[in-house]
Amino acid sequence: MSDKIRAIDHPRTGSARTIIALAALTLVAFGLRYYGSWIRFFWYDELAVHVYALNGHPSSQEPPLFSWLEFFWIWLTQSDTPATMRLLPVALGALAVPVTYRFARHFGSRNCAMLAALLVAVAPKALHLSHEIRPYSLFILMSAMLLGALFSAYEKDTWPYWLVYRVCLMLCLLTHMLALQLCLAMGLTAVL
Repeated sequence: MSDKIRAIDHPRTGSARTIIALAALTLVAFGLRYYGSWIRFFWYDELAVHVYALNGHPSSQEPPLFSWLEFFWIWLTQSDTPATMRLLPVALGALAVPVTYRFARHFGSRNCAMLAALLVAVAPKALHLSHEIRPYSLFILMSAMLLGALFSAYEKDTWPYWLVYRVCLMLCLLTHMLALQLCLAMGLTAVL
């Protein structure tokens, strides 16, 4: 029993209170993102994503990962209404909260990481982007995963961590064109 308690209090994973607080914050982030997402109808760019997702073919103007996820989401839910299609970006935006906590944990205390997760949970721009059927909330999530994987790979310096980093890098590049600039910034940081 004491081994389980020690595992919960590990400095990297956090205490039980931290895990509960992070889960509650993620639920709050989901609620904030979901509220009002069903009101609007499709606008032009969302309609293009809708058409591409229905056909299972990504747009030629953006990376394909979000369109593929929307195609799978439509198949899974058997609905292509705006409210149903917006549920995926809402969930991805809420998932960015615990990922941000894990990434921020590399740099500081639990309180610092919790503050970073809180800022992602309530940031107005992140809330707005989660209402759109576009890859922006997925890009926020994948960027946090990529940066967390990079710092874990530097810290541990073993091939499984570098493999996770490479997979996250590939997924981030398949999400949005801005991932190229993020990769350039990470490369410059590694060189300097």
